[in-house]
Amino acid sequence: MIDLIDHNQSDPNESKTTSNRIDGNNVCRKDFDRERSNHFRIEKDFYLTIFASALFSLKATSVLKPYPSDYFDQLNQEIQRDRLIETFNSITDSGDDSRSKNDALKLKEWILSQRTFRLKPIKFNEICSKARKIIEMNIDDKRRPLRPNFIFELENSTIRSRDVEFNKLRKDFDSFYAFHGSPMENFHSILHNGLLYCLNKRSLLGFGTYLSSKLEVAILFSPFSKNFYKDSCLGKKLSCVAVCEVIDHPDIETKKDSYYVVSNDRFLRVAYLLLYSSDLSTNYLHHLNVSSMPCGMPDAISTTTTSNIVFFLILFVIIIIGFFWSNKVPH
Repeated sequence: MIDLIDHNQSDPNESKTTSNRIDGNNVCRKDFDRERSNHFRIEKDFYLTIFASALFSLKATSVLKPYPSDYFDQLNQEIQRDRLIETFNSITDSGDDSRSKNDALKLKEWILSQRTFRLKPIKFNEICSKARKIIEMNIDDKRRPLRPNFIFELENSTIRSRDVEFNKLRKDFDSFYAFHGSPMENFHSILHNGLLYCLNKRSLLGFGTYLSSKLEVAILFSPFSKNFYKDSCLGKKLSCVAVCEVIDHPDIETKKDSYYVVSNDRFLRVAYLLLYSSDLSTNYLHHLNVSSMPCGMPDAISTTTTSNIVFFLILFVIIIIGFFWSNKVPH
């Protein structure tokens, strides 16, 4: 503790108060440093996790963009995926560099540095008011399973041409927020290259990127998938939904009240990510349509699921009995 007492004009009570205040400031500082360190760890973890999701995907050739040029096979004009997987699996989160190969360290540094954005872990009250309002409407007490375990804010570069153009459009047309669901394997490309409508395989409501004002709809397209980063603290299985800012342009198509179809990539960008962990969620059933679920606690949802299983088993038995009975009836 620092001694601030002036021995020429000392006041024991005053010095005691000052000393306590310094101790309190030190505690607050330690708490702040601890929280900041934890945020950096989660942020770094997520970069490695989304890279791994794309790398281990069966669609790696299309979703792993970008990747280090060292792993491009010039002869066959393709990614050296097996070699890249081997290197990634040797990445360790420990501070002991002697246990890691040089290639693994280089790959880790590339993943953490080769980006024009930052994923910042934030608390719910740190979300901008307009986006927070639509999220609050979708995660009330009746939709408890839809509450995410982690929230990340996407801090875009102010110098990227598409971000500059988006900010100009927002001044002219204003904007709103909507949800976009996608498998984990797609988010490496989404964050680096943006949401590209030409990659959308669905055309039921028209060609474009599909979004919804309802989280329970978007999350249907974000199934849990294995987390392939072995040192991750986020969870063994993860699911992610993007909260997108959309330019309120006349060309944005509204379908069936809650759907939006955006056929111009300039009109939207990812603002936040809602991350769900199977290790931390109150239950694992949040990908079902919660509008058909009983409101409230997970045990009620579990009861409904059990009832459905019993119903289908009974139906299956009836079908089997009917089949054998029809074969016994003489024609």
